[in-house]
Amino acid sequence: MSNAKAGHVAKQPPLSSGGSLPPEILADLREIYLQGVRADLAALDALLADLSAQRRSWAEIVERLRRITHNVKGQGSSFGYPLMTEIGESLHALLRQAPEQATPTAARVIEAHVICLRRVIENDIDGDPGPEGWKLVERLRALTGRIVTESQSSRF
Repeated sequence: MSNAKAGHVAKQPPLSSGGSLPPEILADLREIYLQGVRADLAALDALLADLSAQRRSWAEIVERLRRITHNVKGQGSSFGYPLMTEIGESLHALLRQAPEQATPTAARVIEAHVICLRRVIENDIDGDPGPEGWKLVERLRALTGRIVTESQSSRF
């Protein structure tokens, strides 16, 4: 499948496109990826619960979310999940420039990203997600842009 819809291109071709590994090895690697990303999603969910319950500082939660998201965004396209990379990049951008203090809007946008990441894996949305998938990415990026702009303007 092509990942070039709506100007979006996966950062790396999926492992399966190289043809150099036997299909059973590729299937094993994909399963290892899926196990790892499910663990990452569980960790993201736990951090969102910590945020909701105010069990950790905003700065600590943002930093932990950012580290996990860095891995999620970096691996998605390699295993045929370009939406994981694109959604992860949007979330990572938000976390890199997050407001200094928690805001309900920032928390909701972070949660929306995590929900979308989870849905991609739960529904096995690999390859090109089509126009609706790319439209979702654009909406998330717009929300991220709004939060980042508000955060930057409040710092001055």
